[in-house]
Amino acid sequence: MYVCCVYDTQAIDRRSGERGNTLIYIVVALVAFGVIASVSATRYATTTSAVMRPNCALQAEYMAESGMRYAMARLRACASESAVTDAVLDMNGKTYVVDDGTGMSFTLAVTYSSGAATVNSTGTSCSTAEPATASTGNLTFNLPAASGGGSEGGDGAAVLGGIYGGTAATISGDVIGDVITQSVTIRGGSSISGSLTFLGTSTCLSISGGARVGTLGENNTLCSLTCVVVKGGATVNGDLNAQGDVSINSGTVNGDIRSAGGVTNSNGTVNGSIYAQDSVSITGTVHGDVYSGGDVFIGWGGTVTGDIYCTGTATSPGGFRGSVTTGYDKAEIALPEICQSYTFPEHKTVASTQALVINADKVFTGVADLGDTSNAYTSITSSGWHKICFDLSTPGTYINIFCSGDMSFHGELYVRTSSSVPCFSASNRVSSTSFAEYAEASRVYMDVKGNVSFGGGVSWFGTIYAGGDIRPGSGGSYIGGLYANGELNPGNSWFSSRFVASDYIGAFWP
Repeated sequence: MYVCCVYDTQAIDRRSGERGNTLIYIVVALVAFGVIASVSATRYATTTSAVMRPNCALQAEYMAESGMRYAMARLRACASESAVTDAVLDMNGKTYVVDDGTGMSFTLAVTYSSGAATVNSTGTSCSTAEPATASTGNLTFNLPAASGGGSEGGDGAAVLGGIYGGTAATISGDVIGDVITQSVTIRGGSSISGSLTFLGTSTCLSISGGARVGTLGENNTLCSLTCVVVKGGATVNGDLNAQGDVSINSGTVNGDIRSAGGVTNSNGTVNGSIYAQDSVSITGTVHGDVYSGGDVFIGWGGTVTGDIYCTGTATSPGGFRGSVTTGYDKAEIALPEICQSYTFPEHKTVASTQALVINADKVFTGVADLGDTSNAYTSITSSGWHKICFDLSTPGTYINIFCSGDMSFHGELYVRTSSSVPCFSASNRVSSTSFAEYAEASRVYMDVKGNVSFGGGVSWFGTIYAGGDIRPGSGGSYIGGLYANGELNPGNSWFSSRFVASDYIGAFWP
């Protein structure tokens, strides 16, 4: 099983509104900020109140930021309006003590209305000696999952919007939908027409070779739990949020950059503003404002069309186009959003002793029961280039397939949506993500506890949830969702996919 980077297959109570991985991030954030503040106090402590006061103030700032991160993470873990309401009632006006001995704590003021939450965190330190407080001010942010998410498939589907690679994912081709994974390779020339969430923490997320993430005007985002490198003509369409440094080297970001570290723009282009908790260096172009918790340096060839706000110094041999504000309050600089993960439910256990060997053309007929389990097998294999037809010609019918072992298919796939056309008519063959009836993929669901593999040129229709790897065939087209607890595309095949939310997942997954 795996949780976040290693996903836990335990089912989650929908009404709890808190996903396990996000709660881990909350605890880590509290501990991390507590340790930072404690180290700061130990290193700079003195017996003179004149020197003690500034250090207490610094601890209070850490506490305020810690409280803000805690509240944001907890609220974004909520999967329903009722869960948000409960969390707001619990946090609003509450004081959280991080270290009673040194008086470190934070107090939250939280409100929520129409899908947006507003949080103000006040940090306190040295309450028994030289009391100091600091406030983050009001920060308002949206909670799309709590306010309804997507209408296609419920809260779970709103998070799982395309491809999910548990241990890793290789994107080779075109993905119409989102990608979530802990380790990703994006081959040159590939595109993700959706958002990308990178849950790895050991290496930087690298996008290069002319690859594209996001679609202009579609409100897509790139979110990383570590550093991000955009280079080699790659493009990110949408806001970029990174918990580490961000480097743009001959790449383009069409959106704002929010970094928990520093930002370096080397001959790249940012069509948006930069919000960095550390220093910013620019020898490329920024069409927006720059906010830095450290220094700002604009080298020869560097251009910023907006204004500059920095906690430290700002230098540029060529001068500045906009206004420059130094000594800027770092607490006012927007923090990167926390990446949202998902915990898979357990695979459904359906008793079967029958192996399905496809040695002739096979038709699966839709039934009215969305929870139907009649198609249950110990394994699924094809002995030749045979055909499968999903007969969905009766409206309001569904096809579910359950496999307790591995599944391997080498053949042609057909989808029938009209009773006036034979199942294996050429017009019903799925050969591209532009298949005319692609939306009907919401009615097909496959649960495989083992690995899933396809032959070259083989396509599929409907959502696949695999306990192991999913290995697409080179040149194949896949319509639905691809969710692997293991690796997605370990064979590095070039394939296309198009996300369609599953009705089954919307009804039965937490």
